[in-house]
Amino acid sequence: VDKLSVVPEGAKVPSRTYVSGNPALDSGREFRGNDVHCLSIVFKVSQILWLIGEVYLFFWLFLISKLALSGLLTTAWRYHVLMYWILAVMSTSFLALLVSAGLKWLMIGRRTTNERMNPSSWVSFADWACDYHFRASVNLLYCGSLLSKIWNVMLKLHGLDIDLKSGFTNVYDFPPSVVDQVSIKRSFIGPLVSFRSGERIEIVDSTVGVSATLEPGIKVHRSTVRAFCEVHDSIY
Repeated sequence: VDKLSVVPEGAKVPSRTYVSGNPALDSGREFRGNDVHCLSIVFKVSQILWLIGEVYLFFWLFLISKLALSGLLTTAWRYHVLMYWILAVMSTSFLALLVSAGLKWLMIGRRTTNERMNPSSWVSFADWACDYHFRASVNLLYCGSLLSKIWNVMLKLHGLDIDLKSGFTNVYDFPPSVVDQVSIKRSFIGPLVSFRSGERIEIVDSTVGVSATLEPGIKVHRSTVRAFCEVHDSIY
């Protein structure tokens, strides 16, 4: 855990994993104890520049949403101003998620197992940038559409192999850096589930409990994974 980093309560940090930030995020790199200091500085400067770009991006998306809605709520009723701002903010979140899907395919593409296990500096930055934008975009729209099937469609746009019969309670468990590794069919995924980096994980006709951890390469078919359980082998 890097200095001045904060790991959220209940988080599970695998061995030889380098996490940094507040809240701490998996950098995608294996800790070897000999990281080059200048590369770390370049990475952090790149993060700062990305955050500045995020501010401008959300400003323009909010402006586009306001312009698109300016002529729709013309009736003078009691709460039309409040409704206008709510719809503008929700529309901004929706547009930001579409941008997130585009960033995922542009910067990450379709990750291979080797890229996940031995990430380059660009892979680490692309994962962090896309994950940050995704989490920033989800917040407002997710509050108004919790458990809706629209999130199945949205995650499919990001590359997650999931059908409309499946469900999950926490969209934050499926950031762009993770979606290529997981396949979910006719299953339910509880909140705070962790997927270890590596080979593809397949979940079919199953239920995964709260805060469960799934090792790479496993298959869970027609089974139930209990809460707080660590699955190291395939279950059929």
